[in-house]
Amino acid sequence: MLADGTPLWNSPRVITYSSPSVTDTGLAYVGDHGGTVHVFRVSDGSEAATYRTTTAQIWSVTVLDAHYHVYFGTQTGHVIGLDTTGVKLFDVDLGAPVDCYPALTADANLIAGARSGILSAIR
Repeated sequence: MLADGTPLWNSPRVITYSSPSVTDTGLAYVGDHGGTVHVFRVSDGSEAATYRTTTAQIWSVTVLDAHYHVYFGTQTGHVIGLDTTGVKLFDVDLGAPVDCYPALTADANLIAGARSGILSAIR
């Protein structure tokens, strides 16, 4: 937004409960309810990439590490990691929907909670 509140751009319709994660290189990553991670350029709102690796709804935030790998949870209970080209690094079944916002620790472990109440650390 500009100082007067005028929007700079709008994206195509992306249905999500989540907030995007934004990189220092000017990219915003957000998962949608169709199982796609969208990558937008924050400068103009154009879509830089899309990663469709699941059919499950993504309600969690996308988390990025120092190598720009992206991690997120799904409503089918999986935590998924992708490399910078969208190739799966891992797919871990936590057994219950993942509504939380996963977090990365200083030593690069991913912490995610499932609706079952179980908190898991993934290396």
